[in-house]
Amino acid sequence: MRNNNSKLPVILLVVLAVVILVVMYFAENDIEIDFREIKEISFRDITSMEDIEKLEGKKVKILGYISPLSPYGYPYIYLTDTPYSTDVFVEGKYNSIAVYSKDGVAIGYSNHPVFVTGEIVIEEITDSQEVSYGYRIKDAVIENATIEQVDGMVKKFFMLAQDDVLNDLNELFGQMDMLVYFDEYKADEIIKEENLTKIDIEKIEALKQKVQAYNDESYNTIISVLDKLNAISTELNSLLEQSKYTEFANQKEAFEQAYYEFYYYVAEFKV
Repeated sequence: MRNNNSKLPVILLVVLAVVILVVMYFAENDIEIDFREIKEISFRDITSMEDIEKLEGKKVKILGYISPLSPYGYPYIYLTDTPYSTDVFVEGKYNSIAVYSKDGVAIGYSNHPVFVTGEIVIEEITDSQEVSYGYRIKDAVIENATIEQVDGMVKKFFMLAQDDVLNDLNELFGQMDMLVYFDEYKADEIIKEENLTKIDIEKIEALKQKVQAYNDESYNTIISVLDKLNAISTELNSLLEQSKYTEFANQKEAFEQAYYEFYYYVAEFKV
C-alpha cells in the first residue's frame, strides 16, 4: 500500500506559500493585521477608572446605544448604556465612552443598540464639541446589533427600533415641540406661522395599535404616552385651525410630562 505520509511535506509547503502570499498582499497594500483577541465587555464591567486601566491597549467589543449628543457627520460618537442618554461623561460615572472610527470615517446615528469593536486608549481628550474625557475606543467598527444577539429588556427595545416605533415617536415629539414652543422659536426666527402643520392624529392611533399588537405589558407606558400625545395634538390642531398661535404654550406642561414619562421609561432598557 502506498504511504500517504509522503504527501504531508508538500501540503505544508503549499499552505506556507499561501500564507506568505497573503502576508505580502497585506503588506504591499498597507493593510494592518490585528491578531489580538477581542475581549467582550459590558458597561457593567466598567465601574471605576481602575477597570478602564486594566483594558488599556486591549481590543474590546461592547454593546451600547449612541447618545443623541453625538455630533452628526463626525468620526466619533458617544456610546452609552441607556437609550437617548444625555447624561454622559459625568465625573464618577462610567455609563458612557467616546468612540472614534478608523481613518476618520464619519459615523451615522442609529436608534438600534450597536456593537462597537476597537481599542481602549487612555488619554485626555477635548473634542470638537468641547467635551472632555480621559479614555476612549479608537479604530472602531460600529454595527447594529441583531435581535438574535440581544436578550431581556434590550431585545424589547430592539423591537421598538426595528418596527420604527422609536422613529415615529421621535418625529411626533419633534413636531409637537415646534408647536408648544412656537413663541420661542418664532422669537428666534426659526419658524413662522405659515410653516406650521397639523399633527396626524390617525398616525398616533396607528402607532398605538402597533404597540398594542405586541401584547406585552412592558410597553404599557408607551401606550399611555401615546394617549396623552393624542389629547395634546387634538387641542393643538384645533388652535392651529383657529390661528390661536399664542395659546399653543398652554400645552407645554402636558407635553413635557408626556415627554419625560417616555424618556424616563426608556432608561429601563439599559444594557
